[in-house]
Amino acid sequence: TGTDYRLSDVSPEFKKIEDYYMASLNIQLAKLDMTPGNKELIDAFMRKLEALNDEYIALNAEIQETGLNEETVEAMIANLQLRLDLLKKLKNKLDEIEQSKDLKNENYQA
Repeated sequence: TGTDYRLSDVSPEFKKIEDYYMASLNIQLAKLDMTPGNKELIDAFMRKLEALNDEYIALNAEIQETGLNEETVEAMIANLQLRLDLLKKLKNKLDEIEQSKDLKNENYQA
């Protein structure tokens, strides 16, 4: 779009970083298996992700106004890292829920 600055506009190095995080985020999101039992948990995490995405857009806007600086770029990378960490935490929580269900089922059968 020209006016929509992305990290990739800074350098190929940043483009690699941004692409890596975006791809990782999409993979993690695709792996999520929403059920009625975990929907609330996933929704809560999605709201946090949405807030981080809004923040990323705001950082983008800041770059357009003030030009690129190291601080903003670092904030954008930190934002991407935070999103990925959030998704990993969510995945772990979902795994824990799944495991505790499996344990309960095993106990019933015992």
